[in-house]
Amino acid sequence: MIEEAGHFNDVLKSLVVRSESSVDELAALLQRPKLEIDNTLHALQHSGFPLDIRDSRVTLDQSALLKHSELRQRLEALDLLASTSLSYSVDSTNAELKRDGERSGWRLAIADYQTQGRGRRGRSWFSSVGEGISMSLSRPISQSALGPVSLVVGTAVVNALMDLGGTRLGLKWPNDLVVADRKLGGILVETQVLEDDLLLVIGIGLNHRLRNPEHLPMKVPIADLSSVFDAGVPSREDVVIGIVQHVVKTVEHSLSQGFLTALQQWQELDCYKGRAVCVHQESKTYFGTAHGIDAEGGFCLKLEDGSTREFSAGEVSLRLAETG
Repeated sequence: MIEEAGHFNDVLKSLVVRSESSVDELAALLQRPKLEIDNTLHALQHSGFPLDIRDSRVTLDQSALLKHSELRQRLEALDLLASTSLSYSVDSTNAELKRDGERSGWRLAIADYQTQGRGRRGRSWFSSVGEGISMSLSRPISQSALGPVSLVVGTAVVNALMDLGGTRLGLKWPNDLVVADRKLGGILVETQVLEDDLLLVIGIGLNHRLRNPEHLPMKVPIADLSSVFDAGVPSREDVVIGIVQHVVKTVEHSLSQGFLTALQQWQELDCYKGRAVCVHQESKTYFGTAHGIDAEGGFCLKLEDGSTREFSAGEVSLRLAETG
């Protein structure tokens, strides 16, 4: 899948520069067989990239792609990142940062398309070209400082969207952004062992503007930013800039000052608190009332007998009781 993403990226970069090309020209430029180029073009088209292929001529509609040059300039102006990787296609933005040999400071990877996007518990994260935001941030962190980062990042993303004019936003434990009980996005936090510490990798997926949400292979109701913004959806570039600013500053504050402030805000944004829910853990299912989170970010379930059971993220699935 890494090789496929690399082939996608090479062809797309060439088409962005040339706007229109032919199979012969691309094969010569990339020094690859024409059949391989032709197969890659059709695979890109099948993946949702807006390619017009006629009589061996290829045209790419760049309006569906992130504005890489503009985005890079704006990110550099923030002066928050040690490096930025902007790709048209990768296997996974989290995986991209794990492969990065440089470890100092905050790093960003963002892509128009992921061939192998992932969510929590190994699930696939699917986002059509031009309809979502797929990005990851990383920084080194000591193992002793590791806390409920996914909850902290959730509050940061909500604050970024609220600063842009978003409303009706909520959070679902442990890592979902929601609006009216529909999934707007998700957060995947992973760590990688380094020599002396850990690499913290924060993946963020967000539905921007979905053309045909009913056709997406999702098992839960979904929403996009049109459900959040009444005065028009901001550009993906604006959303990325806002998220980077808020995530970096919120995580840095939590690491230096503690997680209490962010966890208190998370409680205010908890869209399940006080509602009847069920928790699936391995082969067991627990029913009760959502009772917020504890000081470590664990989920608290008030059981029917009045006792409270706490859950860490792990292999746990939380649902409203009526949806099971």
